[in-house]
Amino acid sequence: MNLKETWNEIKKLRWKNMKNTEKKFIITTVIALIVIIVSCLFVFFSIYSWVMGNPKQLDIWLLLKTEKFNVYIPHKEMFNLFKTTPNAYIKTKNIFKWVLITEFLLWFFIALPFKYKRKDITHGSARWANFDDLGYSGFFFPTKYAKAFELNLLEENGVVLGEYNGRILRDNGKTHIILSAPTRTGKGVSVIIPTLVDTWKDSVLVLDVKGENHQMTAGWRKKEFKNKILKFSPKKKDSCKFNPLQEIRYLTDKEIEDAQVIAKLIVIGDSSSSDPFWENAGSDFILGIIMYELYRTRGKAGLGNVVDFITDASKPINKRMTEIITKPMFDKNNFEDREIMEKLTEIYPMEADVVKKGFHPFVIRAMADTLQKGEKTMASIIATAKAALSVFELPTVKYNTSDSDFRIMDLMAGDKPISLYIVIEPGDLQALAPLLRILIIQCVTLLTPEMDYTGNNKNAVKFKHRLLMLLDEFPSIGKMEILEKAIGYVAGYGMKMMLVVQSLDQLNKIYTKDNAFLSNCQNQIFYTSNENQTSEYISKTIGTETVISKSYSGGIIKRNSTISKTGRELLKAEEMRRFPLDKILLLVGGKYPIQTKKILFFDDKRFKHKIKIPIDPTPAMQAEMEIMKRMKK
Repeated sequence: MNLKETWNEIKKLRWKNMKNTEKKFIITTVIALIVIIVSCLFVFFSIYSWVMGNPKQLDIWLLLKTEKFNVYIPHKEMFNLFKTTPNAYIKTKNIFKWVLITEFLLWFFIALPFKYKRKDITHGSARWANFDDLGYSGFFFPTKYAKAFELNLLEENGVVLGEYNGRILRDNGKTHIILSAPTRTGKGVSVIIPTLVDTWKDSVLVLDVKGENHQMTAGWRKKEFKNKILKFSPKKKDSCKFNPLQEIRYLTDKEIEDAQVIAKLIVIGDSSSSDPFWENAGSDFILGIIMYELYRTRGKAGLGNVVDFITDASKPINKRMTEIITKPMFDKNNFEDREIMEKLTEIYPMEADVVKKGFHPFVIRAMADTLQKGEKTMASIIATAKAALSVFELPTVKYNTSDSDFRIMDLMAGDKPISLYIVIEPGDLQALAPLLRILIIQCVTLLTPEMDYTGNNKNAVKFKHRLLMLLDEFPSIGKMEILEKAIGYVAGYGMKMMLVVQSLDQLNKIYTKDNAFLSNCQNQIFYTSNENQTSEYISKTIGTETVISKSYSGGIIKRNSTISKTGRELLKAEEMRRFPLDKILLLVGGKYPIQTKKILFFDDKRFKHKIKIPIDPTPAMQAEMEIMKRMKK
C-alpha cells in the first residue's frame, strides 16, 4: 500500500473491531514505551553522574546510592548541566546508545504477541473460532486478497447472523446464505426479523409464510429505510397485483423463452413424477395457450385468460384450436396489426410467409402439435394443464394476477428500494407454489441481463439497489432447476440469496444430495439439529482436532510418563443434537466454525423499538416469542 492508502486504512480503524492480538499489541506497546522513556531518563542521568564522578551537587536529586553507581530522579535542571560539561555529555550519549539498543530489543520481543507455541495438528487442525477470526485476516490492515475474497463478519451492515461477545455478526458479502433450522427454534426472531430492521436498506423479496415478517418489519422499512412496501398475497383482497405474463418480453426474440419458463414452472415442480411425458406435454400445451392469449390481447393477457381458454364450454377446445390455425390472427388492413406483423417478420425471418398470412408461427405450430395427438392423449394433456392451472381459477388469485402494480426490474433498477413481502398461509403453499416459483425465477432470469464491460451500450440496465431474496420454507414451493443453476452466478449481479430450510434432509429430498445450493452458500447457519443427515454433515464438515493426553505408569520412585496424540471430531453428530438452543453454529468459508448467541429481537434494546411501528405480532410469531423467552430463562 502507498502512503495515501495506508492513511485511509488508519482512519477506518476502530477499537471495537480490532482483533485481540492487535489490542494486546497496542496496550503492550504503550506500556513498554512509557517504561522505556522513563527508564531512559533515569539511566541517562545516572550514567552522566557516573561519568562526572558522582558530584555532590547532584545529591539533591539522588534516589539510590551505591558504591559504584548512583540513581538520580530526572529533573529539568539537569539539562542545564549538559551545556556546561559538553565532553561528559558526549561520552554519556555514546554509552547510552548501547543501553537504548538493548531496551529496544527487549520491547520488540515483549510487545509482539506472536511468540506462541505452535499447536500440534498431527491428527487435525479443527478448533472453534475466536474474536480474531471473525474479521479480515491481516495485522491491523486487511490484505487486498482478504478484501477481495474473505467474509468480514464485523461489518456494520448486512444480514444479521447472531451475536458474539455483544457484537452483532453480519454478512454483507456477495455470497449466499443457507439457514437450517427446525420448526420453533427461533429463526424468525433471531435472524429474519433482525435482518429486515437492522441495516439492510436495499431491496428485499421475502417469502413470508404466515405474514409475521410483513407485520413486524414493514413499518420500519418504510419509515426509516424509505422502501416502497408491497404485499403480494394472491388469495387476499388487500394484495398488490402481479401478472407474470407482463414480464414476458412481448414482441422480441425472448418471448418464447420467457413464456416457456412460466409454462414449465406451472406444471413441473414436483420431481416425484416417474413419467415426465405428461408434464412436458402439459407445459408445451400451456405455452401455446400463453402465446396465443398474449397476442390476442396484444400483450395484456393474464394467467386467468389461459384458464378461461381451457375451461371455455361455449365450443369444444379442439374446434377452437382448429380455428386458431386456420383463421388469421392479424388483419393486414389494421395499422396496429401491420406493425406487429413487421416485428414478427424480424423475429421469425425463416417463417416470414406464415406471418404475412396473419399468423403467429409459434402459436399455430403449438396448436397443430397438440391436435395431432390422439383424442385420449390430448384429453390427458388438457387435464394435466387444467390441474396445474387450477389455482388461477380462484377469483382472488385470478384478479391479483390480472395486472401488475410493479415490475420485476423495479426491485433493482427502480427509483426507490422495494420491500416485496410474499405473504402466504402455510396451508396455501402447495396450491400457490407454481405462482411463487414463477415470481422467483423471473427475478433470476430478468435481473441477470447480459453485462456490458465496454460501457458503450447505452441501453444496458443500470441497477441502483442490491436485492436480498429471503426465501423461508424454500423447499416447500417445489423444485426450481433454474434457481439451482443460477445460484452460482446471480451474486455477480447484486443478488444475495438466503435460503431457509428445516433440515438438509428436506432440501435433499427435492434437489438430491448432490444439489448446488450448499456448495454455493459460503455462509451456512445451523440451529440445534434433530435430524441425522444434518448432524452428520456438520460434524464431518467441521473436522477433527488433535487431542494430546499424558498418562503415567510405575511407582513413586520410578515413574514413567507417556504422551499420546489422537484425533477427535470437534463436534460429534450426537453433540449437535444436544447443541444449546440459545446458540447458533456458523460455518463460513475460509473461517473456523463459529458459535454465536441467538438474538431475541423482542428482548433486545437494539431491535425491539423498531417493531413498534407495525401492528401486533401474528399468533404464530407470538407463540415463537414465548418459546424463546422460556428458553432464555
